[in-house]
Amino acid sequence: MRKFLESFYYFLRLIFHSIKVDIIFYYPQHFNRGEGAKNLLFQPFLNVCQNHKISYLVLEEPDYRCNNDRNNDAVPFDFVFYTILLLRKFKFSDIYIGRILKKTFLRRLTFNNYIVLSQSMLEFFTGVNSQASFFDLQHGILHAKKKDYIKDNKPSNRILDNNLQILVSGYGYYNILLEADKSG
Repeated sequence: MRKFLESFYYFLRLIFHSIKVDIIFYYPQHFNRGEGAKNLLFQPFLNVCQNHKISYLVLEEPDYRCNNDRNNDAVPFDFVFYTILLLRKFKFSDIYIGRILKKTFLRRLTFNNYIVLSQSMLEFFTGVNSQASFFDLQHGILHAKKKDYIKDNKPSNRILDNNLQILVSGYGYYNILLEADKSG
């Protein structure tokens, strides 16, 4: 409940105070695996941002089904997350929900890039800012038939529809995706 209230207060302030960042990092809580509930997958990116004075915001999606601690360095996304879940009950699309919340709680949030794990909240943030560059950090098992990335020998519709760019951990992963994509 404390993280929900902290989240509510943070996004309520955004109605009145602007936050402009170069990058939003977004991930679900279950990726907290490092000491101090850190997200080790994002840590190298955060270090680069800090060393080069690149502004960023880390948003953490709640996952009450996991036992991983919350990251105190991340902004809890609880309030917005549960608002999204509520609005989905009324059959609103995530892109439309993003547009709605951009006019209210996120109206003074500006970002140029969105880096996510597991393509989480991709459509929502597309609704918030369709002009941003969107990136998915591929973090786990990858093979030529992984439907989140390749479907019917071409990039998945989700990748194409959101103009998503994939960040991979080396040429091995890159080559798997490149060879599996027969669309050119």
